[in-house]
Amino acid sequence: MEWQDQAYILKVAPLGERTVLVNLLCHQHGHVRGVVHPGRACPRSALLPGVVTTVQAKARLEEHLSTLTLEVAGSTLARLYTQPQRLAIVQSLAHMLVYILPQQHPYPRLWTELNTLLEEHVLGDAFLAHYFLFERTVLQELGFGLDLTVCALTGAVDDLVYVSPLTGRAACRTAGAPYHDRLLTLPAFFRGPTPQDLPHPAVDTLHAAERLCGHFIRMHFFQDKARVWATLRQPVQAAVVSSA
Repeated sequence: MEWQDQAYILKVAPLGERTVLVNLLCHQHGHVRGVVHPGRACPRSALLPGVVTTVQAKARLEEHLSTLTLEVAGSTLARLYTQPQRLAIVQSLAHMLVYILPQQHPYPRLWTELNTLLEEHVLGDAFLAHYFLFERTVLQELGFGLDLTVCALTGAVDDLVYVSPLTGRAACRTAGAPYHDRLLTLPAFFRGPTPQDLPHPAVDTLHAAERLCGHFIRMHFFQDKARVWATLRQPVQAAVVSSA
């Protein structure tokens, strides 16, 4: 079995003296893990989370661990050397995807939106807003999408400001007011289609987006991995606090 694709490196772990085990998010093949023999075309120092590569995979059978040949096509990291906080978020996101994405399942939309996040928005003023929109896409692609289009209590489509932490469904202001202390806040930029030139949201809106996405990602994927989740989430939470 052989195939070629584009991929983002998610994780690299040593495997012997001359080989490494690499997790990739591929455009057409999804989350893939395989063995890489670093060389001149792709030295070990270039194999970092967030680096985009072309990949050629070979395996005797589909269920076997593939041997991967990588060629670095570009690196978001090179643009983030002066942005350590954003670099930490990118690396944290890569590791989070390793934990939650099943292997050998295609996620072309997820790859495309990750590519847009890292190539178009990572240096922009609204990076954090786009980051949380990407987390919302992750939930959708894995079958845990939030229903933010209509009030679950009244059927209203206007003035949606709350989200149930149990069901992920929206509630309008009047219907949710009696329960506001038990509901999550719906960020304004999560309502309706995302504008191409998304403005930088206020810090309280970013806090709401972090709590909303973080709650559901933790609930669905990290309930028994509290320490792992806390480590992965720290760079994101720190960035929201410092955006004030």
